[in-house]
Amino acid sequence: MEGEKNFLKVRILYVEDEAITRLSITQFLADKVEQIYTAENGAIGLELYKKYQPDVILTDIRMPVMSGLEMIQAIRQDNPDIPVIVATAYSDSSLLAELINLDTTQFVSKPIVQERLFQALEKCVRSCFMEDELRSMAVLLKEYKNAIDSSSIVLKFDKKGAVIYVNNAYCRLASLEKEEILNKPVSMVPYPESPENTEKQIWDTILSKNIWKGILKDYSKKGVGYFLSTTVLPILDGNGKIEEFISIGYEVTELIEKEKELVRQLYYDRTTDLPNRSKLLKDVEEAFSPVLMIINIDSFQEVNDFYGNEIGDFLMNEMGKRLVSLLPSEDYRLYKMPTDEYAILLDKKDIPNKQLEVFIRSIVEEINEKPYFYKDQSVNLTSAIGIAFEKEEEGVTQGKWRNLALKADMALKKAKRTRKHYIIYDDSMQIKEEYANNINWTRKLKDAIKNGRIVPFFQPIYNNHTNCVEKYECLVRMLDKDGKVNAPLLFLEMSKKSKLYHHITKIMIEKSFEAFQSKDYEFSINLSVDDMLDEDTNSFIVSLLKKNQKTAKRAVFEILESEGIENYEQVKSFIENIKSFQAKIAIDDFGSGYSNFSHILGLSVDYLKIDASLTKNIHQDKNTQIVAETIVDFSKRLGIKTIAEFVHSQEVFEKVKNIGVDYSQGYYFGKPEMVF
Repeated sequence: MEGEKNFLKVRILYVEDEAITRLSITQFLADKVEQIYTAENGAIGLELYKKYQPDVILTDIRMPVMSGLEMIQAIRQDNPDIPVIVATAYSDSSLLAELINLDTTQFVSKPIVQERLFQALEKCVRSCFMEDELRSMAVLLKEYKNAIDSSSIVLKFDKKGAVIYVNNAYCRLASLEKEEILNKPVSMVPYPESPENTEKQIWDTILSKNIWKGILKDYSKKGVGYFLSTTVLPILDGNGKIEEFISIGYEVTELIEKEKELVRQLYYDRTTDLPNRSKLLKDVEEAFSPVLMIINIDSFQEVNDFYGNEIGDFLMNEMGKRLVSLLPSEDYRLYKMPTDEYAILLDKKDIPNKQLEVFIRSIVEEINEKPYFYKDQSVNLTSAIGIAFEKEEEGVTQGKWRNLALKADMALKKAKRTRKHYIIYDDSMQIKEEYANNINWTRKLKDAIKNGRIVPFFQPIYNNHTNCVEKYECLVRMLDKDGKVNAPLLFLEMSKKSKLYHHITKIMIEKSFEAFQSKDYEFSINLSVDDMLDEDTNSFIVSLLKKNQKTAKRAVFEILESEGIENYEQVKSFIENIKSFQAKIAIDDFGSGYSNFSHILGLSVDYLKIDASLTKNIHQDKNTQIVAETIVDFSKRLGIKTIAEFVHSQEVFEKVKNIGVDYSQGYYFGKPEMVF
């Protein structure tokens, strides 16, 4: 009799992407149900459903290829009444709302307790359509509603935009009574940096029965602004028509404010409070026809050594003030570059060359002919200026900085070499020696690629919690015929110019996978945005992941964040593709350049690598410590692990460990080596 009680005459489709969990539950149910069909993702599960028409669906939600949610939606179109049991460890508000909207029969928490799973199956088979089951589901829905209400900002509105429900959390945030909100127009104010047509896009999306997600801004009755990360979705009736809309969100004001402060710290020089090199790089890429002027102070290090850092900082500040006073209009923007340089950017448009030269001469006069006074000290400085133009090219959105900076630097070097105050770049400056050097390095690169001398070196990454090495970063090196090791600084830029860069990327990925195929360590490989956007490289990576799925689970692809992510949707698509193989994503050099928290929120990142500029002096520099702490706090809130780069001493290690960084990498733990 006991055996009969523990047997259900039912055929089950079980969909779960975790192999160990799938095997365990399948073995448990094997002698307790009539038949069990198993699948590792929603796509296979849907095919099995069509083939065998099972009685009950048991499924996970977040899976590669096709999620459980998408599979349920497809099956419901064929059989709206089939019992569905969802096994999930997630509590995302928008996900719960979608599951409830799909009339999910049961929920089972992960890790799955086998007895509870069997009880859920019994309930589905025995009383799926009985009144007590309906009451049970009503109670469950009420509990989910209470859970959402207690943790989220919730309101409902009708097709005309009038609010018909609002929870207490929203009232508290807005400093309003419910009576002041109900029957009033819903407030959907886009985040200030959002496109102008965002509000229209929201309505177009939800009226099309789709879900909209994004950040909205609103103000309380007291005039205090706040930001909400919001999901807006339509609620459909039994005929699939829109009944009303629900908006579920949570406050992210603190994160947004910290992002603004961090952006300022990353884009502005602390000594002069002027925009820095990172801001210049961003502005050049956005300019249509930029003119760049690089101003270098002659022998400034000697001046600094002779007079001391205090006077050196004063001179830099004073020069900045003088240069600002010379700018004729807002079209001219001044930037503080590293060490002893300033830069001026002008989006040339219709400004005559003669007017530009008058301005340049005014700079020369201000710097070279007027002394600087500090207390009882008088200091005279001289400078050299390199100027370069970028030709107007309609549609060109990338690569301006590299070309423009190279030309301006060549002009600056020639000005110094010929002892002139300034030189404007022209094509005749491409000297023969540079061509010869380029040809030589291109030949060496081709030979190294052909003969297998592009190799990975491995640098350990230390777990600050377990106190042991758990990962390695794979770093590219080129070996000469005599075994001499060449760092990427010597050849990587040349590989891009000679169109050999993607060959190096493929070699590095392939050799790194070979090195770690039989090892248990995670390993990371650097990818540029160009790699991700290159169709051939992209296909190569996907093919390699398919062939090495076990090793792929330990692979981490590091994206160089300081390059910027202009082709955001393509990058996001690439990441989603490789993550379907359970590979991971790290953002490299975070904090060095175009750091965009909004991008990170949408890219499903596993690791943030804190840039060396923030860690190398973190034990002495309070400002860099504050920035690093902000990144760590932001990461922890999103469940993202952090890795500190350039950990070169015990003092730096202790500091990054104390502020909560998860991993450390640097010479303190080991240099990159060919073997490990």
